[in-house]
Amino acid sequence: MIQVNDKKISYVAGMTVADAIEASGATTSAMTIVLVNGKFISLDMLNKTALKDEATIKLLMLISGG
Repeated sequence: MIQVNDKKISYVAGMTVADAIEASGATTSAMTIVLVNGKFISLDMLNKTALKDEATIKLLMLISGG
């Protein structure tokens, strides 16, 4: 199992961070911070970063305003 924020999804061998985010129904934007097992992953690496079973992904949406 992979956890994306509060949602658990099934692990598939070869799954990337981007695959897991898509499978969870979540989305990212330029204002999203992605943490995998507590480690920052840049948005340009989501399709290149493979996951291991039991990984935890946190998506933090930045909010700005004035």
